[in-house]
Amino acid sequence: MSNRFRVQQLADHSWTVIDPAGQPLCLLGLNHIEDAFSSAAAAQRLGSQRQVATFVSDQLREWGYVNVGYGLSPVQMRQWLPGWPYVAAINRCPAEHWRSPGQFAYPDVFSGDFAAGVRQGVAEVCQQVGGDPLCIGYYWTDTPQWDLDRARRTG
Repeated sequence: MSNRFRVQQLADHSWTVIDPAGQPLCLLGLNHIEDAFSSAAAAQRLGSQRQVATFVSDQLREWGYVNVGYGLSPVQMRQWLPGWPYVAAINRCPAEHWRSPGQFAYPDVFSGDFAAGVRQGVAEVCQQVGGDPLCIGYYWTDTPQWDLDRARRTG
Protein backbone atom coordinates (compact mmCIF):
# COMPACT_ATOMS: atom_id res chain seq x y z
CA MET A 1 0.00 0.00 0.00
CA SER A 2 1.26 3.47 -0.93
CA ASN A 3 1.16 6.36 1.51
CA ARG A 4 0.35 8.73 -1.38
CA PHE A 5 -2.67 9.56 -3.51
CA ARG A 6 -2.67 7.64 -6.75
CA VAL A 7 -4.89 6.67 -9.67
CA GLN A 8 -5.66 2.98 -10.01
CA GLN A 9 -7.55 0.84 -12.46
CA LEU A 10 -10.26 -1.27 -10.86
CA ALA A 11 -11.37 -4.80 -11.75
CA ASP A 12 -14.20 -3.39 -13.91
CA HIS A 13 -11.52 -1.49 -15.92
CA SER A 14 -12.66 1.91 -14.61
CA TRP A 15 -10.17 4.25 -12.96
CA THR A 16 -10.42 5.93 -9.58
CA VAL A 17 -8.38 7.99 -7.14
CA ILE A 18 -7.06 6.00 -4.20
CA ASP A 19 -6.28 7.84 -0.96
CA PRO A 20 -3.15 7.19 1.14
CA ALA A 21 -5.08 4.64 3.22
CA GLY A 22 -5.84 2.61 0.08
CA GLN A 23 -9.51 3.60 -0.19
CA PRO A 24 -11.27 4.89 -3.34
CA LEU A 25 -12.01 8.59 -3.08
CA CYS A 26 -14.22 10.94 -5.05
CA LEU A 27 -12.38 14.25 -4.98
CA LEU A 28 -14.68 17.15 -4.22
CA GLY A 29 -12.65 20.27 -3.61
CA LEU A 30 -12.70 24.02 -3.66
CA ASN A 31 -10.30 26.21 -5.63
CA HIS A 32 -9.22 29.76 -4.82
CA ILE A 33 -9.15 28.93 -1.13
CA GLU A 34 -6.85 31.91 -0.61
CA ASP A 35 -9.87 34.22 -0.88
CA ALA A 36 -11.13 33.00 2.49
CA PHE A 37 -7.84 33.96 4.11
CA SER A 38 -7.44 37.33 2.41
CA SER A 39 -10.88 38.57 3.41
CA ALA A 40 -10.51 41.40 5.91
CA ALA A 41 -14.18 40.98 6.82
CA ALA A 42 -13.64 37.34 7.81
CA ALA A 43 -10.59 38.22 9.88
CA GLN A 44 -12.44 41.08 11.56
CA ARG A 45 -15.51 38.93 12.26
CA LEU A 46 -13.63 35.83 13.41
CA GLY A 47 -10.50 37.32 14.94
CA SER A 48 -7.14 35.72 14.24
CA GLN A 49 -5.98 33.95 11.09
CA ARG A 50 -6.05 30.72 13.11
CA GLN A 51 -9.74 31.29 13.86
CA VAL A 52 -10.39 31.99 10.18
CA ALA A 53 -8.58 28.75 9.28
CA THR A 54 -10.63 26.75 11.78
CA PHE A 55 -13.86 28.29 10.50
CA VAL A 56 -12.93 27.60 6.86
CA SER A 57 -11.93 24.01 7.62
CA ASP A 58 -15.12 23.33 9.59
CA GLN A 59 -17.27 24.91 6.89
CA LEU A 60 -15.64 22.88 4.10
CA ARG A 61 -16.20 19.64 6.03
CA GLU A 62 -19.84 20.59 6.73
CA TRP A 63 -20.37 21.16 2.98
CA GLY A 64 -18.91 17.73 2.18
CA TYR A 65 -15.60 18.76 0.64
CA VAL A 66 -12.71 16.32 1.00
CA ASN A 67 -9.86 18.36 -0.54
CA VAL A 68 -8.93 21.86 -1.60
CA GLY A 69 -7.65 22.81 -5.00
CA TYR A 70 -5.19 25.60 -5.36
CA GLY A 71 -4.77 29.10 -4.07
CA LEU A 72 -2.38 28.62 -1.20
CA SER A 73 1.22 27.49 -1.43
CA PRO A 74 2.07 24.06 0.01
CA VAL A 75 3.63 25.81 3.02
CA GLN A 76 0.45 27.86 3.56
CA MET A 77 -1.68 24.72 3.14
CA ARG A 78 0.21 22.94 5.89
CA GLN A 79 0.01 26.04 8.10
CA TRP A 80 -3.62 27.10 7.62
CA LEU A 81 -5.39 23.89 6.64
CA PRO A 82 -3.42 21.03 8.17
CA GLY A 83 -4.79 17.62 7.30
CA TRP A 84 -6.47 18.75 4.07
CA PRO A 85 -5.44 17.09 0.80
CA TYR A 86 -4.56 19.71 -1.83
CA VAL A 87 -3.31 20.33 -5.35
CA ALA A 88 -0.07 22.26 -5.90
CA ALA A 89 0.25 24.88 -8.64
CA ILE A 90 2.97 25.21 -11.23
CA ASN A 91 1.07 27.44 -13.70
CA ARG A 92 3.47 27.65 -16.66
CA CYS A 93 0.92 28.24 -19.41
CA PRO A 94 -0.63 31.76 -19.33
CA ALA A 95 -3.53 30.83 -21.67
CA GLU A 96 -6.18 31.11 -18.95
CA HIS A 97 -9.43 32.69 -20.10
CA TRP A 98 -9.39 35.19 -17.22
CA ARG A 99 -6.05 36.81 -18.11
CA SER A 100 -5.97 40.33 -19.52
CA PRO A 101 -4.68 40.79 -23.09
CA GLY A 102 -1.27 41.89 -21.79
CA GLN A 103 -0.89 38.76 -19.65
CA PHE A 104 -2.52 36.24 -21.99
CA ALA A 105 -0.26 34.18 -24.24
CA TYR A 106 -0.19 30.90 -26.09
CA PRO A 107 3.26 29.47 -25.48
CA ASP A 108 4.66 27.00 -27.93
CA VAL A 109 4.00 23.88 -25.87
CA PHE A 110 6.19 21.86 -28.26
CA SER A 111 9.28 24.02 -27.74
CA GLY A 112 12.25 22.96 -25.68
CA ASP A 113 12.01 26.18 -23.64
CA PHE A 114 8.42 25.42 -22.64
CA ALA A 115 9.30 21.83 -21.70
CA ALA A 116 12.29 23.04 -19.68
CA GLY A 117 10.10 25.58 -17.86
CA VAL A 118 7.53 22.92 -16.98
CA ARG A 119 10.28 20.57 -15.78
CA GLN A 120 11.71 23.37 -13.64
CA GLY A 121 8.27 24.14 -12.22
CA VAL A 122 7.63 20.49 -11.44
CA ALA A 123 11.03 20.21 -9.72
CA GLU A 124 10.32 23.34 -7.63
CA VAL A 125 6.90 22.11 -6.55
CA CYS A 126 8.17 18.61 -5.82
CA GLN A 127 10.86 20.16 -3.62
CA GLN A 128 8.13 22.02 -1.68
CA VAL A 129 5.77 19.08 -1.30
CA GLY A 130 8.53 16.51 -0.71
CA GLY A 131 7.03 13.51 0.97
CA ASP A 132 3.76 15.24 1.87
CA PRO A 133 1.11 12.52 1.53
CA LEU A 134 -1.60 15.20 1.44
CA CYS A 135 -0.44 16.51 -1.93
CA ILE A 136 -2.75 14.91 -4.49
CA GLY A 137 -0.72 16.20 -7.42
CA TYR A 138 0.02 19.37 -9.34
CA TYR A 139 -1.24 21.24 -12.37
CA TRP A 140 0.56 23.43 -14.89
CA THR A 141 -2.27 25.65 -16.13
CA ASP A 142 -5.64 26.91 -14.90
CA THR A 143 -8.75 26.93 -17.11
CA PRO A 144 -6.96 27.38 -20.46
CA GLN A 145 -8.80 28.94 -23.35
CA TRP A 146 -7.83 27.30 -26.61
CA ASP A 147 -9.38 29.85 -28.93
CA LEU A 148 -8.03 29.98 -32.48
CA ASP A 149 -9.32 33.53 -33.09
CA ARG A 150 -7.72 34.80 -29.88
CA ALA A 151 -4.49 32.98 -30.77
CA ARG A 152 -4.35 34.78 -34.11
CA ARG A 153 -4.98 38.14 -32.40
CA THR A 154 -2.33 37.58 -29.70
CA GLY A 155 0.31 35.71 -31.64
